[in-house]
Amino acid sequence: QKANGKMILSSQQAKAGDSVFITIEPDPGYENNIPTVLDQNGNPLTVTKNSDGAYSFQMPAGGVDIDIEYTKIDYFDDVDQNDWYDEAAWFCAAHGLMEGTGEGRFDGDVDTTRAMLVAVLYRLSQSDDMPENIFADVEEGKWYTEAITWAAKNNIASGYGNGNFGPEDILTREQMVAILHKYSKFMGYDVSKKDDLGAYHDAADISGWARAEMQWAVGNGLIVGVGNNLVSPQTGANRAQFAVIMQRYYTYFVEKTID
Repeated sequence: QKANGKMILSSQQAKAGDSVFITIEPDPGYENNIPTVLDQNGNPLTVTKNSDGAYSFQMPAGGVDIDIEYTKIDYFDDVDQNDWYDEAAWFCAAHGLMEGTGEGRFDGDVDTTRAMLVAVLYRLSQSDDMPENIFADVEEGKWYTEAITWAAKNNIASGYGNGNFGPEDILTREQMVAILHKYSKFMGYDVSKKDDLGAYHDAADISGWARAEMQWAVGNGLIVGVGNNLVSPQTGANRAQFAVIMQRYYTYFVEKTID
């Protein structure tokens, strides 16, 4: 069985005339075609797709050969396979980290907002907790309302101290790593690895409340700078850059905790 999915057969020792059912579980980001089933002479058998999504065929005399082809799902019309963030956008969509902005668009050049990051982490946590909204500028029923109230309750992301959260405000790179660090501690991940930031000329621009968190993010390869030995803590990250960081985060931290 090739990579990109798992195949489960209802029977490994079927007799001639028995119905054999094939259940296919594609890897995240992939879809499968109808399986090809050949008898011992290389002749194709009729394969039926059932209402439950499984496939079935009638076992012939002798053995069979089953082949399944998987195709990478093309989620976004505005992301070209040559774009530097193509893999990251696909990965984040496949793993439910990021959704498009509608009508098949990813909009990689759009700035990431504070609400976007919190919504990603809320989905990632799989929490169904819906605490009371404490922010004056967070409207009820918005796509980010539940995520923000959850993040505030669990001390993952706080407001500005004036009763506002700033959901539509641009997320700075130091805010991003601070929130990711708090989420990592909330999930019980190891956050001990750090970098001294000595290679970055603008390390002094990092706010005091975010310095340890930036050391953690750089030390774990989540942030690799923006070139010219700059970590650029006060600038925002567009959705393309955010997708790359979230792919790294998922791979380095989340995936290691999944059985």
